[in-house]
Amino acid sequence: MRALRAIVADDDPLVLPVITTVLSDAGFEVLRATDSDIAIDLLERSEEIDLLFTDVVMPGKVDGLGLARVADARWPSIAIVVSSGRIVPKPQMLPMGAVFLPKPFYADHILWFACRALGAKGKRLPETGDQ
Repeated sequence: MRALRAIVADDDPLVLPVITTVLSDAGFEVLRATDSDIAIDLLERSEEIDLLFTDVVMPGKVDGLGLARVADARWPSIAIVVSSGRIVPKPQMLPMGAVFLPKPFYADHILWFACRALGAKGKRLPETGDQ
């Protein structure tokens, strides 16, 4: 079974490596994006992406909510986690099945919310011997 692939889009140099490390440790192959333009480029150029984990407030042509909507419209099988410490989006602002993780959060919240989003798309983490 192939490793799940994730794109983490966050412009905070303290938050991006934390999310990346947690997902990598859980077995994800992780690609990083520091703005929405890079994230969309990665989505367009990469083979199947299973998870998009995006901050709301970040640079690029669209914010994180716009990025989530673009990803959902163009790649509907992608599980989406949207995070922010500045706003709490109304449920109708999120794509169907996307989950919202408020900041600040603990590292274990990252994986729990990622699993929730994957479950909404009928996906789950592969079983490993050390889980």
